[in-house]
Amino acid sequence: MNPTGSLEFEMDTSKLENIRNTLRLLEALYPGVLAVTLLIGAALCCLTVLRSSKEAAIMRVLGTPKRKTRSILILERMLLNIAGLAVGTLALFIYNGRELAEISSPLYLFAGMYIIAVLAAATVCAALATHRSALEMLQAKE
Repeated sequence: MNPTGSLEFEMDTSKLENIRNTLRLLEALYPGVLAVTLLIGAALCCLTVLRSSKEAAIMRVLGTPKRKTRSILILERMLLNIAGLAVGTLALFIYNGRELAEISSPLYLFAGMYIIAVLAAATVCAALATHRSALEMLQAKE
């Protein structure tokens, strides 16, 4: 009690300030982490498309036009990525459905950006994988 008879409490706000600083740091790092994640996803998609250039060469030798070969490569990667996003979302829903409802807007935004990044990477890499003649592609060393 102080001399006036009222109670005074001193609060230690250092832990609260640490939490605020951590939240500010997370908000500052979020765009960078998002960009790096999208780049890694696009790079992995590109790598898998380039690794399948031998299959693209075989399709070309069998008479498949370049455009159809590219479309097959792109469609295959897109279906795999969409299936992966669906399985991940389902696993998150099973783990904690309430949390999924709270973060659904940013989650769908990220999923859309991820699909766009993967589509762009698959398109560019499919063009790179099929730009040469079929025989040159078959003779290339892995």
